Amino acid sequence: MTLASSFFISLFITLAFLPIFKAVAQKARIMDIPDERKVHSRPIPKIGGLAMSLGFCISILIWLPADRFVVAALVGMAILVAEGFVDDIICLGYKTKFIAQIVAALVVILYGGIRITVFDPLFLPGSEWSLTISIPLTLVVVVGITNAINLADGLDGLAGGIALIIFLCLCVLSYGSGDDVVLIMSLSMLGTLFGFLCFNTYPALVFMGDAGSQFIGFITIILSLRLTQGGESLSPFLPLLIIGFPVIDTAIVMIERIARGDSPFIADHNHFHHKLLGTGFFHTEAVFIIYLIQSVYVLSAYFLSSRSGLSILAFYLFLSGMICMFSHAVCRRRIRIRRVGFMDMVGRFLSVENEKKIVRLCAIILYMLPPALLFVNCFYASDLPYHISLLSFVMASMIICLWIMRNRLLSSIVRMALYFMIPASIYFNQEQSFSLREWSLGWIYIFLCLMCILSAFILVRGRSPETSFRTSPMDFLVIAITLCVPPLLESVLDVWRTLMFLIQILILFYTYEIMLNGQEKGKKLVAATTVGALLIIALKGIH
Repeated sequence: MTLASSFFISLFITLAFLPIFKAVAQKARIMDIPDERKVHSRPIPKIGGLAMSLGFCISILIWLPADRFVVAALVGMAILVAEGFVDDIICLGYKTKFIAQIVAALVVILYGGIRITVFDPLFLPGSEWSLTISIPLTLVVVVGITNAINLADGLDGLAGGIALIIFLCLCVLSYGSGDDVVLIMSLSMLGTLFGFLCFNTYPALVFMGDAGSQFIGFITIILSLRLTQGGESLSPFLPLLIIGFPVIDTAIVMIERIARGDSPFIADHNHFHHKLLGTGFFHTEAVFIIYLIQSVYVLSAYFLSSRSGLSILAFYLFLSGMICMFSHAVCRRRIRIRRVGFMDMVGRFLSVENEKKIVRLCAIILYMLPPALLFVNCFYASDLPYHISLLSFVMASMIICLWIMRNRLLSSIVRMALYFMIPASIYFNQEQSFSLREWSLGWIYIFLCLMCILSAFILVRGRSPETSFRTSPMDFLVIAITLCVPPLLESVLDVWRTLMFLIQILILFYTYEIMLNGQEKGKKLVAATTVGALLIIALKGIH
């Protein structure tokens, strides 16, 4: 229960505060203004880092003891968030940024005990770094990786998606090594990132700003070092693959700036994502390609986690060398891709826009089945904790009030409630909803789920006026989370229950998302059924 709660609490808090901070940023003019170096065309609030830090901190304070490492991590993070927030408002410059990063790093090094002390025995058998070498080396690594994630924040959803893939890897590795602190902190960060990406995937509604990107980079490297420097099961070289792409991208950019005679700290448009855009890839395609590259890095980290440092270093240099070659070729030869319209042809082939009756039928099915499935899970949910019921009642009251006032935040609050309620109702309905082989109506339930999927597919591919939903790189991240969850839940649920748990969540998430992106009548239906389901959960828990 702790693992699931750490994820959902940070997710809920991030989703709750992002719309509020977004409105505050717009009034206070804390906006990212477009210029020749940036790819967005309109001012966007850059206050997402504050909501993310709140979601992460509150979850950590609830579930982890206040030992030296946890305190040092939160203090260092607070320093970076405060400096980053001020920098987002008045632009402090890179010198002030470095000072804050050095202070934060020293906090976790000197007080939190995070140091690079173990060197791979393949090179220096049985040796450890002395403090005179360990402290400066750790300081350089922590500051360097903090900046690497910060510099990766160049496209909508890019830095957040890369970080989400990294923390998925840290979750799996920490679960295997038995480090509960890293596991809970990684799950809390996953919830925070997932909530933020709901507002940051292209086209972004909110940016994380330096406050968010610095604290994400900081937490990334200190958890990676704690995991790989604290025992013999994982190689000390593993952070190279875990953090993978941001490291090589930053290295390439710095080398190119120095080669041109420019300062390595002055921003430009020569990052890898800029080069992908320059070759002709669309915004979402460039983000998706980098997600794939980072996924290759973390998958190799997982499969090589117990191998020697030489194997890890060799594989990292191989992957990074291929990226360097591509980057060099793009700069020298001005490569442009030639589009073949294959996906467009497939889309036209699958489109049912001329079949209005079928599309209308699918819309009716989509508006009826997901609420019905959600109500079934709510009715059969059992052993509901009191705080879950209380929270459900509060959210139902908020939705009703916003609906009466016709407030613009209604859709955001409804979406937030669904992200909380769907997993909770399914999780507390394990015996009924997972044991489908023994339940006489189980195959009917599966058939209805398949009907939801088919109807949603036809509506999206048919470009129906019933929905403006489109696929995005966020879909890739959802699938990545789905693939990583079974190893984390195997001690709680068996394989069959885990599979059904994930399938139901994905089906309801996507079908409700389609309705929320559709016509006004669909949004009203979603709001009404959400209130009904929340009240059922509230009454069952109180009863």
